Amino acid sequence: MLKITSESGDSTTVSAVEDTSLSSGKPATAPKKSAAKHHGGTWAKLVNVASNLYRNPDSGIYYGRRKIDGRPQLHCLETADRKTADNKLAEWLGDARRVNPVVSRSTLDELLGRFEASRVHCEDATKVAEEGFTKSFRAFFDCQRRAGSVRGSELKTFVNQLASTREYSANTYNRLCLFVRQLFELAKSDGMTAENLYALSGLKYKTVHRPPPAIPTLEQFEKILAEVRAQKKNRKGMASADLLEFEGRAGLGQAEAGELRWTDIDLKGGSMGEMRIQRVKTGKYFTVPLYPKLRPLLERMRTEAEQRALKDGQDFDPKNRVFIIDNARKALTNACARLKFPDFSQRNLRQMFILEAYRAGVDVKTIAKWQGHQDGGKLIMDTYTEVFGADQQDFEKKQLAKLA
Repeated sequence: MLKITSESGDSTTVSAVEDTSLSSGKPATAPKKSAAKHHGGTWAKLVNVASNLYRNPDSGIYYGRRKIDGRPQLHCLETADRKTADNKLAEWLGDARRVNPVVSRSTLDELLGRFEASRVHCEDATKVAEEGFTKSFRAFFDCQRRAGSVRGSELKTFVNQLASTREYSANTYNRLCLFVRQLFELAKSDGMTAENLYALSGLKYKTVHRPPPAIPTLEQFEKILAEVRAQKKNRKGMASADLLEFEGRAGLGQAEAGELRWTDIDLKGGSMGEMRIQRVKTGKYFTVPLYPKLRPLLERMRTEAEQRALKDGQDFDPKNRVFIIDNARKALTNACARLKFPDFSQRNLRQMFILEAYRAGVDVKTIAKWQGHQDGGKLIMDTYTEVFGADQQDFEKKQLAKLA
């Protein structure tokens, strides 16, 4: 709640201004000092028509008025329609309730300090980037001014000027916009401002054009597996190859593979068996069939795991993890280098599976289901539009041919 006073000088703690000093239809008394001058003498013409609502008889435009901590504020409602004016006035007065009078006069310096303290959980790379943005922000703004006094146009000038001077890429430009948006979202949530001033800046994120990812062909994939398994000196070579093969044939990532237990794999379920996979991001489970090229790998690995347990004089524990390593990145990178292939990543193997399933005519909704997505394939189409590339164009041509 704010301390808002009427024009008669009486003060009460209320949520809206009550103008009781003027009867309806009488001109408003100009506020003290520079208020009338600041508004170009507008106050001298205004007529009070309701609590906090004034009208210019010459133009018909309505204005709102309130006092916060003894300071009068005049706000043009930009309409000559009474009903619209009432709605805009209510919204404007509502802003006052969202501002905390204790912190409403906080400076930009104080805001930046609060923001920095709230980012201790961020990754080091994010902290470094935000430290650079903060330094530039301090150089551009007088940080002893109130946070609520910043105009949207100033934020737009700051972002565009800095991005132009530093020749920021679209990705860095978007990261700067995010910094400003988060900074003033904190100002809003802490009651320094009634709204996020970034929303008034007109700033928009730029489109980031990323090159299509390098995805191995099935032939390259097979050669990579053979190359990794051929490294006899690497004691984890077979384990690395098994993990890479699983990712490429199951279309699943490192996180899902790392949490997979033998109890999650049903080699007898359904027509070909299935796996119960936990999506690490959401914690939810989804089912993946044991595809024809995937099943032999898991059958062999299960047999080898049982034989190792027997050799060690132990009972096979189905609760054990399927894979004994979490990451095969080094093995994959070295194999690609020896074969003079692009530097494929483990994510590229998952993309290979999705692309091959798409080329084989599998419905996108079904592919999405096998990936643990619940959006009917929207994420896959949005993410892999560039991956599908010519395949999508060929598909559309075939569909158009059906109409001929």
